[in-house]
Amino acid sequence: MAVRFEINIVDVVALVFSGVAIVLAIKNRKNALREKIYGQQVNFFKELMPLIIEIEDTVDDWFMAYVQKDNEEEYSYRLKFLDKIIELSTLKSVNAIFIPDEMDNEFSAFSKVCQSMKTKILNQEMKYDDITMFGDSIFNLEDSIRDHIGLEKLSRENRRLVS
Repeated sequence: MAVRFEINIVDVVALVFSGVAIVLAIKNRKNALREKIYGQQVNFFKELMPLIIEIEDTVDDWFMAYVQKDNEEEYSYRLKFLDKIIELSTLKSVNAIFIPDEMDNEFSAFSKVCQSMKTKILNQEMKYDDITMFGDSIFNLEDSIRDHIGLEKLSRENRRLVS
């Protein structure tokens, strides 16, 4: 007894559409996850940048107090700097899962510079070159963030849409 299968065009079309629907559903699920992760990264960067500015301002203020031999101010800024370094470390730890590798490498380099600064501030061994190196590290981190979020590309696209 032979089994006979009949395939008609409607069945083939239904099968093709089902396959396409499954592929689109998988892509949409990935897109939603991708958007969620990107949103978390942008939120992390939005929290990070003001903290970096505060750290930079605190180092500048500390250095001025140190140069002017204002021990009370110098001590106050030293404590503030240490608090901000703890805050930076905590922020990174909380968001570690969302930080892409290339950003993590740049962030780690910045963290090393901050740790070096902490040691030098505590031992009162800070030099102007250390502050320059600190500023360069901040610039590199900010540049990496801009590259990661595609700021320049988005800005060009926005200008094209508006003009």
